[in-house]
Amino acid sequence: MKVDTAYVYTKGIDEDSAEVVVDIDFCNFECGGIVNVKIVDPDGRSAAEYSRYNEESFMRINFDIENPKLWYPNGYGKAPLYKIEIRCEDKLLYSTPFGVRTVKIMELSDKEGTENYNKCIELKKTPFSEEYDKNDRFSGFILKVNGERIL
Repeated sequence: MKVDTAYVYTKGIDEDSAEVVVDIDFCNFECGGIVNVKIVDPDGRSAAEYSRYNEESFMRINFDIENPKLWYPNGYGKAPLYKIEIRCEDKLLYSTPFGVRTVKIMELSDKEGTENYNKCIELKKTPFSEEYDKNDRFSGFILKVNGERIL
């Protein structure tokens, strides 16, 4: 059994835990075996673990990590990394670091008369813009990591 791809993502975070999902695609899985998936915290301790017999090409596992250490971009906080380890019959198949964090991109409409709105109107008056830019609504993007605005 081999891991073709493994995708780890944070589904949600609340005051008690983080829900982390692991999607695993296997190749050469037909023989089956006991698959062990372990999340190791930034201090090297086991944060969560799951084992089951598998002879399928896909496996999804949901973990709850208590009191997670959240990853933040440079300048906004620490960036601790967890590690996922996927084993079959005690043989390491896959391992990679990951950060526990949520990311949200918000698209908010620029209000008429604001600096951003006026800049968009100004840009529409540049050569060729009137021919190609048919927008009458403008918007900007805001990035949030773990619910915090990133400037």
